[in-house]
Amino acid sequence: STLVASGIIDAYAGYIGTVAAKPTSGHIIDSKMTERLAMVAGTSTCHIIVSDHELMVPGVWGPYKNVLFSDYWAAEGGQSCTGALLQHILTTHPSYNELIGLTKGKQNPFDYLNSILYSKLEKLSLNSISDLTRDLFVYGDYHGNRSPLSDPDMRATVIGQTLDASIESLALLYLASCEFIALQTKHIIDTMVEAGHNIKTIYMSGSQVNNELLVELMVKATDLDIIIPEHKAINLSSTTSSSVAYGSAILGMCAYETYHCKEKSTSKEILWHVMNEVTPSGKLYSAKEITNKYEQDLLNVKYEIYLDMIKTQRRYRDMIEKFNNKK
Repeated sequence: STLVASGIIDAYAGYIGTVAAKPTSGHIIDSKMTERLAMVAGTSTCHIIVSDHELMVPGVWGPYKNVLFSDYWAAEGGQSCTGALLQHILTTHPSYNELIGLTKGKQNPFDYLNSILYSKLEKLSLNSISDLTRDLFVYGDYHGNRSPLSDPDMRATVIGQTLDASIESLALLYLASCEFIALQTKHIIDTMVEAGHNIKTIYMSGSQVNNELLVELMVKATDLDIIIPEHKAINLSSTTSSSVAYGSAILGMCAYETYHCKEKSTSKEILWHVMNEVTPSGKLYSAKEITNKYEQDLLNVKYEIYLDMIKTQRRYRDMIEKFNNKK
């Protein structure tokens, strides 16, 4: 007989290819399998975690039993517009063509904008990069909200724009958009935790891992360590889609191990063993090392503003709906 590994959704393959990574720094990660959140972050973002009992989370898909490990439930949060949000912010700004002219064939446009922000931070001697956007706030659900609101009618909002059309103004708008992505990630994680999940570590993959400014904002907003596996070990050109390919390969290895296993092991035990054996180590972004109290306090205030922007948008919609209902 021949054992064949089952097919799997790409984001779930990304989960399998990341959550068993160990930090290259030698730090010990004490989080259990059920305490590890996988973030597969590209054009959109999926947030996947498993639990050993059924947990219903508002605005989060699932829980799905047996889709990753036998007798375990998987929950899947999601942001419909993350990488797509940043691309939209760039391409619709008046200085976009100038930005491309300065970076084409030389530098990633996001890296160029990051350098502008870090230079401005140093020049102004500010305590945090988020000080640069004290008066600029983005709520970026251009494509509706998937998690944790499950509200397809949510739309984007920008507060604090001026007539400035320079590349510097683009950099600030881009930074505020990165902050939105990080704060919405916190919102999703907080909702999962309130429903009973215990999340200690984030394992991140996808194209967004190449943006260090964004990754560090995630760490600061969530106050959680992030580990990014070095999937270049399988000779793919970048980390963009490597976790998905790696996770799929692990499933094939799991079928092989199941066939040749002489001990009585469950499919969950075999899969987790293979994941731990072959998942490459990764870079650790430590919350203790990256975050300070000032930045935490500032981002907590911005989180309150983020939540208020949600309430305000919904209140405006209700006001118009009540008016229309009077007709």
